Amino acid sequence: MSTGLSQAARAGGIPEARAAKLHPHMLRATAITRLLEELPVQEVQVIVQHASSDTTLRYWRRDEVVGADHPIHKLQKSYGW
Repeated sequence: MSTGLSQAARAGGIPEARAAKLHPHMLRATAITRLLEELPVQEVQVIVQHASSDTTLRYWRRDEVVGADHPIHKLQKSYGW
């Protein structure tokens, strides 16, 4: 699957060096990050079929821009992050 993903990325104009580093879990992390922008973690957990919200939050890409007023920051504080 990684090979197919890399081929699709190259076909979409992503540079070779970056396309070669793509992995299917990157897509999952991006999808979970986007879901967390709109939904509570408990709902995302159900959608992605994780037994624990901690697992769901491990996929959350903190490096992607999330607004300062986003509810996820309340969750971070409750976990002491």
